[in-house]
Order: sequence, then structure tokens, then C-alpha cells
Amino acid sequence: MQAISDLARNGYRHYTQGEFPIEKTIKAYESLIRKYPLFTDKNSVFQARKRGEPVGRLLLYRSAPKIIHFTMMFDATDSQIQEIYKKNGSDLPKSVDNKWKRLSFSTYELAKHVRKFVNENSKKTNKGASSWTWQYKKDEIFSLRARLNDSINRGHIEEAKKILISLSYAPGFAGVRSQLLEAYEDAKRQWLRKFGPKSPLKTKPVIYIRRIEQKGVFLTEKLIAKELQRLEKDESQKLLNLNYEQKGFTQDYVDGLAKKANELHFFKD
Repeated sequence: MQAISDLARNGYRHYTQGEFPIEKTIKAYESLIRKYPLFTDKNSVFQARKRGEPVGRLLLYRSAPKIIHFTMMFDATDSQIQEIYKKNGSDLPKSVDNKWKRLSFSTYELAKHVRKFVNENSKKTNKGASSWTWQYKKDEIFSLRARLNDSINRGHIEEAKKILISLSYAPGFAGVRSQLLEAYEDAKRQWLRKFGPKSPLKTKPVIYIRRIEQKGVFLTEKLIAKELQRLEKDESQKLLNLNYEQKGFTQDYVDGLAKKANELHFFKD
């Protein structure tokens, strides 16, 4: 999510999303690299930019055990991107600037967030610079608020507490925090009407997301093959754990077996 918002901030405004089975990753990657201006090294990107050509980035994410989700983002003019997509017989990409159909990821969507600050002299709230952030999709935040308020109105205190705890673990992007703070204020009003001022609603603060240093590498067929091998090994380990857990062995015993198996090169490198 951070990589996507960083690309949007740096001029990558056109995007296409999709998914494919994990076993077709290499084939899909080769097809995308061949059709679109996606590069496998930094120097190629630099040279393309220097010539005024469009450049793109391909982001892969395993959205399910056997499914790979991809997002392609391009830094290009409208005419350049239309030429590329029409040449490949593809539907034109979407734009991150489209407010009516935002770029989405799971239950979140990419949006511009305008920061506000209070002027110390006039005491008025002024708008600052805007930046790209993530927020809940409208139907998702509406559902969360409805569930929270409904549990309070029905007097289900423990259920309301569980919802508040789950919300405190949301990714603390500025857009998400803004939405949850509004949800908290609404819930506090509902709580006050239901239980009175003697037992105020205690909410858990929404964390500020900590920026992760970008250490990504350009994708190559070799790197993808290595990652797929690692994922396959992880799935084998999960099946091994499940098998032993079903037989009643403790987790410590299972972990010990896994460690020993690795030491003996039980899994092929």
C-alpha cells in the first residue's frame, strides 16, 4: 500500500489491476514485460525517462494462497498511455485522480488527503498541502460505524469493545485515522445517550503508521522463481504443522521438528 501511494505521489497516475493463478506467475510476468513499458533495471528506467518515454512499475502481491494480485502503474502522458494500450488491444487504464472509481486494495482505497492546521493568530482552521493516503472504502466505513453504533444501542458492551479493539489495529494512514476519529466521536455520542456521562466510552487510539524504508528490487524471472520456491516451502511447512497438530503434538514439538528438518536439508533449496 505504501509503495502504491509513493508511486502516485511521484507521477504514476495511470494504473491497471488484476490477478492470476500463482502457477502462471512467470508466464504472466513475461507477457506483461513484453507488452508494457516495465523495466527490470534502474538504468533502463533512467534512459527511458531521459528520452521522454513512458515508464511503468509492476507490483505483485499474494492475495490468497494460490492467487497473485498485480498492480501496474505508469508515469506517462494520456496520449502515450492510450497508444500503448490500443497497440496491445487492452482496455484503457484507470486514473488515480478519478474520485468516482478509486484505486482500491482490499477494503481500502487511495485518495487525496488535505492536511488542516490551526492558524495561531486568527484561530481559524486552514488547509495545507494535499498528499496521497489510504482510507476505508465508503461502504466499509459505513458498515463499521453501523455495527459499532448498533452494539452500543443494544447495550452489548463487550461486542462494542471488541469492535473498538479491532479498529485500533487498522493501518494508521492519515485517511484511515481521520475516518476512525469521526467514528469514535459518533460512538461516544451514542454511548452518552445510552449510558450517561458517569461511564464514558473508552476508545483505543489509532496508531500512526510507521514509514517503512523502500528496499524493493526490480523484478526478474529469476527473482520471481526464487520467491515462488520460498512460498512453496512455506506452504509445505504449514501442511507439516497442521498434520502434526491434528495428531495432538504441541507447537514447540512441531517447531523443533521443523528446525531439525531444515538442519538436515529436509526441504530442497
